[in-house]
Amino acid sequence: MVTDKTVPRIGYQNMINNSIQNCDSDLRRELVRSVVVSGGNTLIKGFPDRLTNELSEVLPQQVWHFST
Repeated sequence: MVTDKTVPRIGYQNMINNSIQNCDSDLRRELVRSVVVSGGNTLIKGFPDRLTNELSEVLPQQVWHFST
């Protein structure tokens, strides 16, 4: 396996958070409510629950509070 040490590995929760934070603040709550996971890695047992928990740690409380 080839690994590129110059590419940061920031995790799904941080990629989602970065994407949401780069959008208009009026849209952020709706974007959090609209996260959908799909694809091979999402079939890993517990992935959706883990992602939800990790998102709750990185998203600002005012955005996360209205999504649950």
